[in-house]
Amino acid sequence: MERALRLKEEMVSGSIKLNCITYGTLINGFCNNGCLSEAFRLWNEMNDKGINPNIIICNSLIKGYCRNNDTKKGMLFLSEMKSQGIEPDRVTYNTLIHGFMEENVESALELMIAMEKDGYVVQDTVTYNVVVDQFCRLGSMQEAIAIYRMMIKKGVDPDRMLQMEISQQTRLSPTWYRAVEGAQFTHWIRKPQSTS
Repeated sequence: MERALRLKEEMVSGSIKLNCITYGTLINGFCNNGCLSEAFRLWNEMNDKGINPNIIICNSLIKGYCRNNDTKKGMLFLSEMKSQGIEPDRVTYNTLIHGFMEENVESALELMIAMEKDGYVVQDTVTYNVVVDQFCRLGSMQEAIAIYRMMIKKGVDPDRMLQMEISQQTRLSPTWYRAVEGAQFTHWIRKPQSTS
């Protein structure tokens, strides 16, 4: 990243005007490397220069917060970006939901509701994968089943990753099998192993 910053300075000294893409690339790089303070220094710099950020840059910063286990600050940044007229997209919400699933499951579910209120109907397999998988990891099977049923009710087809997770659970748990038996998209499930 030091080399990237040097290149940026060379561009500036060579009278090359920096744009949203240049800043976005640098900000994403810093966020991926856990250097949020440097990423936000660039965020402030581009705003001071009147360069309007886009949703891609905002999503990078939110991802940076979530990777640093600071999803609450990611939510505060969501409010800031909205105040600048930048509307969140599915990537924004999925990133925050994933972050909250690691920290606070209730906040993740509240965010799913907020996502729908903002007009983003949760019909994204990625969102459901994250939530169901985390509930399974926590051993919260009733919650996982409830989210899975919600997913099926909305007509969202589980992808291969979620199919494998559910298939594993149905082999181990009669509760899971009964919950998903006969549901749409579940032709691949297997009956639980006999305990006798």
